[in-house]
Amino acid sequence: MKKLTFILGYLGSGKTTFLKKYLLNFKNEKLALVVNDFGVENLDKKLLEECQGIVHGIENGSIFCACKSHEFLASLENLAETDVERVIVECSGLASPLSLMKILGFANAKCENQYQLEGVICTLDAVTFEKYVTLFPILKNQIVASDVIYITKEDLVGKEDILRIESLLSAFGVVSKIFHLEKDTPVIYEKISHVEKPSFNQVIDIGIQKCQIALSEDVTLEEINIFSKNVARFCHRIKGSVDIDGGIYFEYHQGAIEVQKIKNAKNILFLLSIGGKNLKSEARNFLAPSMSII
Repeated sequence: MKKLTFILGYLGSGKTTFLKKYLLNFKNEKLALVVNDFGVENLDKKLLEECQGIVHGIENGSIFCACKSHEFLASLENLAETDVERVIVECSGLASPLSLMKILGFANAKCENQYQLEGVICTLDAVTFEKYVTLFPILKNQIVASDVIYITKEDLVGKEDILRIESLLSAFGVVSKIFHLEKDTPVIYEKISHVEKPSFNQVIDIGIQKCQIALSEDVTLEEINIFSKNVARFCHRIKGSVDIDGGIYFEYHQGAIEVQKIKNAKNILFLLSIGGKNLKSEARNFLAPSMSII
C-alpha cells in the first residue's frame, strides 16, 4: 500500500515551510507531492519543485470541492501506477476536508495499488488563530479533522497566548497530538495513525475574492512592500513572485515582505480576501505605476 498524508492549515499558517522540513524525514523513500493552491498561479508548487520526488500541482480551487476533486482523484490514480511509496498532499489554506474520506474511497475503488491514509496534519498559526477561528469556520473544520497539530510562530506570541490556544483546542474537543514548532528547528517524523473523527459541518465561506496583479519588469521590492502594507487591512493573503536577482518568491507577513529564492519566477502578485468590499476596486486605489490588475 502507498502511504498517504494530508497537510492542512489556514492561510499563512506556514504549511509550505513546515512541509519542506517534514520532507527531510523521507530521503530514503520514493516520494510524490500533490500541491493545491487556491490561486490561479500555483506558487507553492514552485517553492517545492526542488524537493525530491514527483510534484503535481492543482490550482484555482480546493481539492475537496466539486470543481477540483476530479483533478485530485486523477492525480491519485496516476500516482497509484508509479513506484512511489509515499504521497503527501499540501491542501489549500481554504480547504474544508469533509469529503477527504469519500475521495480516498473513490481512489481505492479505482486503483489496483491501494492508498493507506497514514494521517492528517494541521499547521496552526499562533499569531492569528484566536481571531480567525471565530471568523472562519473552515479553520475549525481543519483542526477537528486532524490527527496532529503543529503550532507555528510561537516565537511571536507569549506563553499566555499559547495557553489560551490550547484551551480553545480542548474546548473544541480536539483529540489530536499537539506539537510546538519552534523557528529554525527540524520537524521530527513520528508515525501517526488516522482516527475517524465525529462528523463536522461542511462550511462554505461566502465572499472569497481573488485578485491577480501583473508586475512590470521595472517593479521594485519597495513598491511591492508599500502596496502590501496598504492592502493588508482588507486582505488575508498577499504573495507573489518577481524576476529580481534571479527570481524571488515574496509573502507579506507581520508588516513586512519576506522573500526567498525561486526559479522561473513570473512577475505576479496574488491577493485573497474573504467578505468585505470589492477586492479589485479597493486594491486599485493603491497600485504603483508598475502594477496592473489582470
